[in-house]
Amino acid sequence: MLTGQHVTTVSFASLSRDEMRDCLRIWRMVWPKEDENEEPVTTKISFARNAGQERRDEQVHILRNGHSVKALARSFIRRIGTEDGDRDVLALASVCTDPALRGHGLGRCVVEAAFARLGPQLPVALFQTQVPGFYEKMGSRRIANRIINSHEDGRTFWDPVIMIHPGDAPWSDGTIDLRGPPW
Repeated sequence: MLTGQHVTTVSFASLSRDEMRDCLRIWRMVWPKEDENEEPVTTKISFARNAGQERRDEQVHILRNGHSVKALARSFIRRIGTEDGDRDVLALASVCTDPALRGHGLGRCVVEAAFARLGPQLPVALFQTQVPGFYEKMGSRRIANRIINSHEDGRTFWDPVIMIHPGDAPWSDGTIDLRGPPW
């Protein structure tokens, strides 16, 4: 474990421009885009500031080592449609760790901070991933629901695996409607 690490949870809207740039630095290391300059990326990540009901109570879970961001995750509340009716879920997004520090538990720390939002009023998280084994070790499970999006342009999740946390949470087997931009 790294010394001096510190996890904080802040509202997305309260991030300063410098904090957002620090988060973007990690984001770019994990998901680089050769043709993307700083302004489009800043615009892309700041979309949540104006997203209204699509992303309620958005928070950023940041792990710092000293003053430098080393890992982060975003979480927010989304209302989705299921065959059993509407349901609020905790959306987990943008989980990333400085590639040089993988294997030190930093990603786990920020994901645990996000999952700490779960409780009786918000009992399950829904997310997509390319690394299901990471989340399975934390007690999450894969789901095989058909995912649609009746809003926007119909875009749905792009990663191959959809999961819920905790893995033993009650979950409908039917179609899930994201009802807005995927995360």
